[in-house]
Amino acid sequence: MVYYEKLFLNDVCNEKACRWLMTHHAAGGRRTDAIRAYERCQRALEQDMETEPEEEMRELYRRIIGG
Repeated sequence: MVYYEKLFLNDVCNEKACRWLMTHHAAGGRRTDAIRAYERCQRALEQDMETEPEEEMRELYRRIIGG
């Protein structure tokens, strides 16, 4: 887990690291942490790269929030 945490902290636009953290947090019952990771990445992608998360990450987010 440390690898992906560090990767995400150094690059919040890294969707692979974000997806891994979201999955890890959700599996550990830390749904709020998973949602926060997504929202942080989403904001960074929009602000820094003028894009939105890939469909794979949006689908994971929907599953986590129960949609």
